Amino acid sequence: MEERCDATGSNNEVNSHSPSPYPSPQWGEGIKGSGNNDMNTNNTVFKTEGLSKYYNPNRPEEIKALQDINIEIKKGNITILSGPSGSGKTTLISLLGAIDRPTKGRIFLQDEELSVLSDEALALIRRKKIGFIFQDFNLIPRLSAWENVAYPLIPIIYNEKERKERAVALLER
Repeated sequence: MEERCDATGSNNEVNSHSPSPYPSPQWGEGIKGSGNNDMNTNNTVFKTEGLSKYYNPNRPEEIKALQDINIEIKKGNITILSGPSGSGKTTLISLLGAIDRPTKGRIFLQDEELSVLSDEALALIRRKKIGFIFQDFNLIPRLSAWENVAYPLIPIIYNEKERKERAVALLER
């Protein structure tokens, strides 16, 4: 099932800083899964409650990138985040992916609340449960190709020889 998340749904504005030449996409009812709406590991992958992200909070240059977002993304669904540049899509993905922390609100991955975990626990979740495909290559220029491929293995495999063997095998595919 495909779900489209754009300017439909509740009155939860994603980008509430003003002035903006773009309409603010809204989130909520546009993301619905099949079945009941109860949080459980069988159906719900991500859920947010009152999620907000402010940059430079309580300062004149404060930007409210996300404000009071309540979404639920169900297992097996394709969810599309759409909106104009600056509407909060990347901010939302960074929060769901445990790369950044919310200013307010709660984030759940399956039945685990991410917003209360330590940096170390979030790193383990990113390593084991979350994957990213970046638009840019995000390579480290001073490293060779195999070293860039092997870099994420450093916390897992301490032996450089084994890391190199795995990385070279992947590059040869």
